[in-house]
Amino acid sequence: MEEESSIIGNGDDRLLETFSHSGLLNAGESYTNTELVTIPFDLLGNYQLYLQTDTNNRVYEAESEGNNSSVLLPLRITRETPDLQIT
Repeated sequence: MEEESSIIGNGDDRLLETFSHSGLLNAGESYTNTELVTIPFDLLGNYQLYLQTDTNNRVYEAESEGNNSSVLLPLRITRETPDLQIT
C-alpha cells in the first residue's frame, strides 16, 4: 500500500499489489519472499510505502495474532524524461 501521508486508511492510500503464500509454517519458523511491484507512471514525489503481513487476518494463528508485521518506508519517486529536440 502506498500513500502520500503517513496516515493509513485516510482515503489517499493506493493498493499497489498483494501477494500470497501457500504452505505451512511450524512454530518458530519463518520465510523470506521477494516480489516485484510496478509503480504507476502518474506517481511522482514523496510517498510512504506501507508493507503489511496477513492483512486480512486469513492465517489462523491461535493466540499469536500479535506477531504480524508491518513497516512504513519513505519512498521518493523521480522520473527522468528524455530531452528530445527537433533538428
